[in-house]
Amino acid sequence: MASQLESFEIVLPAGMSESELQSLQEELGKIEGVAQCGVNTTRAFDPVSLGIWLVLAKQALAAVGGAAPVIKAIADLFKSRGIKHAKIAFADGSTFEADEISVSDLLKVEQGAKPRA
Repeated sequence: MASQLESFEIVLPAGMSESELQSLQEELGKIEGVAQCGVNTTRAFDPVSLGIWLVLAKQALAAVGGAAPVIKAIADLFKSRGIKHAKIAFADGSTFEADEISVSDLLKVEQGAKPRA
């Protein structure tokens, strides 16, 4: 069974420019443990939201700590760039603020519990 953390989407706040979006995608793609990422061409959450999808490397998921260090690096990137109100949306439907997600939140998703939305 695939991990709930293997792939997910980051829903970005409205108002992000195309150049900011491209720069963010490039930086996310450089994070160790991210196998693929790209900009969503559809606006699944609402008409003004932009999104970036990510797939983590199998090696990152199998390593000690699993996806937690990769997602922490993503959260740190959002904090350092001052991006607020971006949401990480996992396959189980749970969402978290990208700059506030915790290891305990990740464990809940991985174990199948429904965390706060």
